[in-house]
Amino acid sequence: MPFFDRLAPAPPPALVAARIESHTGPGDVVLDIHGRGGWIAHAAIGRQRRAVSLEASPLTRLLAELVLRPPDLRHLDAAFQAMAASPRRQSSLKNAVGEPFATRCPTCERMLVADEIIWPATGDEAASTPEPAAAARKHFRCPICRGQRGGADQRTAPLDDHDLARAAEVPEDVSAVRDRLRERFPVVDGGAALVDSLLDLHTPRQLIDGQRLVGGSGGLVSERHNR
Repeated sequence: MPFFDRLAPAPPPALVAARIESHTGPGDVVLDIHGRGGWIAHAAIGRQRRAVSLEASPLTRLLAELVLRPPDLRHLDAAFQAMAASPRRQSSLKNAVGEPFATRCPTCERMLVADEIIWPATGDEAASTPEPAAAARKHFRCPICRGQRGGADQRTAPLDDHDLARAAEVPEDVSAVRDRLRERFPVVDGGAALVDSLLDLHTPRQLIDGQRLVGGSGGLVSERHNR
């Protein structure tokens, strides 16, 4: 899945195999304390070792489940389809998640959902400002253009006026969203400012879209925007 490839790409198989073979023997336990999708555990099990993978994120844990216990793809697709069709206010979850990223294909001019909106950050500007002034380009796939120029592969195009307006839009009161997200974090002794520091790492749009996605699950999921 392209999303998981960006989130937690698999490490070089030859390097992992060499480390496992040089430091362990069959039957030993391989402990990955910084698990990123179960890839180390998968390689260890394939070499007759036992394995423990500590996953810090619900998303990498989901990936580890897929890597270590691959489901029937038909069942997985049916589960995602059921999640996508679940109600979200007056629409479905799929439409609610995709609507903020709606864009127009420059070839066929049909509406679709962008994969990524890119904000370039270079040199002193990247170091001095947390968010560049304007988005620059979009990555997208258009199933309608299959067989035409570009096909269904991922393509890149400049943003039009509609894209720029959406990229700058903050559809909710971000202070209220911050308050709701802040309530989800436990406060550790001597770390009262830690929660705000973590929230400050995210743009207003990331906080709003993340809060929409997680609902009652208690996590924070970043939006599709990359810098």
